Amino acid sequence: MTHPTADYNASLRETLTKAAREAGRIIREGFGGGYGIEVKSGNHNLVTEVDKAAERAIMDVVLADFPDHGFLAEETGSHAE
Repeated sequence: MTHPTADYNASLRETLTKAAREAGRIIREGFGGGYGIEVKSGNHNLVTEVDKAAERAIMDVVLADFPDHGFLAEETGSHAE
């Protein structure tokens, strides 16, 4: 098994921080507003447009810097090649 380098770890940390900040911005902008709500499964498992947009932003930011990475996302499932 190969271990990531310090440069790789620093780059990944920077990208993940950027992704989290972007998702946070989207969530803050959507807080308290009107948005669509869907039921994923069962009556108590809801997802909003804001949830999906924040998840998409995280994936977009990470994939821009690490295009070979995949995701197992809460709202939209698996995204891997």
